[in-house]
Amino acid sequence: RNYSVTEKELLAIVWAVGYFRPYLYGVKFNITSDHQPLKWLYTKTQGKDANPRLYRWLVKLSDYNLSIDYIKGGDNHVADFLSRINSDTHEINVGNDDSSNSLNNNPSEDTITMRPQ
Repeated sequence: RNYSVTEKELLAIVWAVGYFRPYLYGVKFNITSDHQPLKWLYTKTQGKDANPRLYRWLVKLSDYNLSIDYIKGGDNHVADFLSRINSDTHEINVGNDDSSNSLNNNPSEDTITMRPQ
């Protein structure tokens, strides 16, 4: 399906809130997003002007005590870090880097690629 950016952003929130429901239900919490239309959609209109799909998702969120706050994308350092965490890879050479050795012959002389998790 083709979703608009606002639909993708709201769907991500609906999925995350549903996934963490045992921890979030009954607790007041804030969602911080760099997508300003979400704040407008959630606070000002309460979904009255939304298409049926967005309205359904907003109804699902109405069970929770949440607020959606806007933060400029450049100021959202946590999301920026988390979106790039898997792109940092480091290669460590163990032993010599002779390509004639196979994994089965001498495993201690292979290159290991590590990704922060």
